Amino acid sequence: MLKRDAGVFREGLPVFLDHPGVNESYDRPERSVRDLAGKLASTAVYEGDGLYADVEVYEHWAPVIEAMSGDIGMSIRASGTVEPSQQENIRGPIVTALTEAASVDFVTAAGAGGKIVALLESAREQGDLLRKATEAKAPPFTKKDDDENATSKAGDKPGDAEDQDDEDDKPPFLKKVAEARNVGHWLESRVHRAFSEMCDDMFGDGRLTREERISLSSAIGEGLDAFNKVVAEKVPGLYERDLWDEPPAPERPAEVVETVAPDDEPDTETAAPAEAAAPKNEPGSSPADNTDKEGEMPELTEAQARELEEARTVAENEKAAALAEAEAARQEAAEAALKLARFTALEAARPIATQVLAESSLPPAAQSKLLATLTSETVPLTAENTLDESALKTSVEEAAKTEATYLASLAEGDGAGQVRGLGESATTPSVPDPATSTALEETYRSRGLSPEAAKLAAAGRP
Repeated sequence: MLKRDAGVFREGLPVFLDHPGVNESYDRPERSVRDLAGKLASTAVYEGDGLYADVEVYEHWAPVIEAMSGDIGMSIRASGTVEPSQQENIRGPIVTALTEAASVDFVTAAGAGGKIVALLESAREQGDLLRKATEAKAPPFTKKDDDENATSKAGDKPGDAEDQDDEDDKPPFLKKVAEARNVGHWLESRVHRAFSEMCDDMFGDGRLTREERISLSSAIGEGLDAFNKVVAEKVPGLYERDLWDEPPAPERPAEVVETVAPDDEPDTETAAPAEAAAPKNEPGSSPADNTDKEGEMPELTEAQARELEEARTVAENEKAAALAEAEAARQEAAEAALKLARFTALEAARPIATQVLAESSLPPAAQSKLLATLTSETVPLTAENTLDESALKTSVEEAAKTEATYLASLAEGDGAGQVRGLGESATTPSVPDPATSTALEETYRSRGLSPEAAKLAAAGRP
């Protein structure tokens, strides 16, 4: 077989770096120029143990290939036919013919054993899927169609008429392949190819038997038939839309206009104009009453009305409770703010009251008593709840005057300032009050007397 089909590896066949991946095989089947390393300089010939051909490596790749020559090999990409092995000692399908070569590539590990077989079988199965998709999509091909196409193409481009003869030799599925590219068949081919490649790899590695591989091929075929049936039934447009076309816009539902015919007139297929249904008025008469009425509200049952009333009552109670709670919180916040303002004002009032009392003629004991009284609980505040210093000073000064008057009256009642000891008195001398004496002593000391003189003055002995 190799000797017979060696000619498929013809002179000029491209040589690439690595085989293409699954995505590249579909998206760019012609391969990328970046991976093109060279070409066959001669047609392959069979020489005893295999096929041999000269390879022309491009200049910019030659140093790379030469450096890696000991670690890489050559692997073919070709399509052909295979048949199941009939011998028990030979596992896997047998390649019976090579029909077309795509390339000979530099790879890290040269194809051997099941690897080449898997490649050939995958190519054959993809060809079967392509034919199936073409037959399902393209109309029957006739010679007449071909002649018409050739005439139209020749009319557009004079040089194309000669190439049309070559097209006549091609099978119909190759001529109509562009028309067969649709979303449904593309999905089917991708599923089939991915499944086949996995099974072929496992079969080539010895992880599947021949019977298992054949059964899996049959199973994927039946599965794809069911897949096609469901897709054709539910989304048939996928078999009509090109792979790269945008999905159709969703259809908007048509508006339905209902017309009601009078009871005494038969229904007709064509609705009468809207003007005919409108009431007409006699000339000079008032417009007819509009009989259209709004839809009436459905009547509620007693239970429904009771439930609505209960729900309304609950909602009102909850609203009232929430408002009361909010008002209480507001009042608490206002009281707390007022207390804080009073405390702050008291702290600021003490030094001011102390200074005003120090400037008075009151003894220190009286000053301390007034200071404690005036700054114990409240002090005058402004409208902004801040200390009213002017009112505070006035209040302290008035309190100091009142206290001084009171102390003077006490001293006078005890005989302070009166002459004593110059004769007998008919009255019994009063016993001075200790508190009054102490207050008088403080008053005299504040006027500049020494402690002894103040004590004598308070006792009535200057």
